[in-house]
Amino acid sequence: MRVLVLFCLIGVLAAPVAADWNVGDPHKMHFPQLPDPTGWDVNTTRDFMYDDWRCSGTGPVSDIHFWGSWKGDNQGQFAGIIVKIFADVPAGPDPPYFSHPTWPDPLWSRNFYPQDWTMRGPYTGDQGWFDPQPPVAVNPHDHDYYYQINFENIWEPFLQEQDTIYWLAIHTIPTMVGPEFGWKTSQDHWNDDAVFYYSGGWHELRDPYTYESLDLAFVITPEPAALALLTLAVVALRRR
Repeated sequence: MRVLVLFCLIGVLAAPVAADWNVGDPHKMHFPQLPDPTGWDVNTTRDFMYDDWRCSGTGPVSDIHFWGSWKGDNQGQFAGIIVKIFADVPAGPDPPYFSHPTWPDPLWSRNFYPQDWTMRGPYTGDQGWFDPQPPVAVNPHDHDYYYQINFENIWEPFLQEQDTIYWLAIHTIPTMVGPEFGWKTSQDHWNDDAVFYYSGGWHELRDPYTYESLDLAFVITPEPAALALLTLAVVALRRR
């Protein structure tokens, strides 16, 4: 009977982290970087874009959620989405002076396919399209719709350590030439800017008009407290 109750407890605790993410739900990073409904969508079809986070609790990165849009609302379909996690190279006195990932060697990498994610939306806002790599494209008022993409219950997830900084990298691959997808900028800023790699070097992601810092919209889950309770439940089972 105790074992049955314990497994029920595990199920209840796990339930909040097994669904797509809503504002106010648990998270496992410095804070959720929420999408800016009137911001930019930065092209991830041509190449990876990168943004950093600080782990708020040791454990698996079992869920990853990010927001993005199709250029010009020309909605296509994904053949796949490549997600990588890198270690951090802190800002220092030598070029490029700002923090960036330990490219090209990721700590973890996964090719996701359409059955591996869910998509929520559309949500609406007057949004711009931005491709920072030459030839640079800046299209204000480009599209109206954006989406939340959820990778949940990731198989063999990356194990992060509390208070460590990591970099999330995303590259989207449409099924056909034409439609392009972009990672939405965030209304929240943390640490250094998001970055991209071009022509043998790192470049900060900056607003093409104001040159202000840009971060990208994503959240890492589940929340550390829930994981701690799950761990205690497993320990209790083992002791019994």
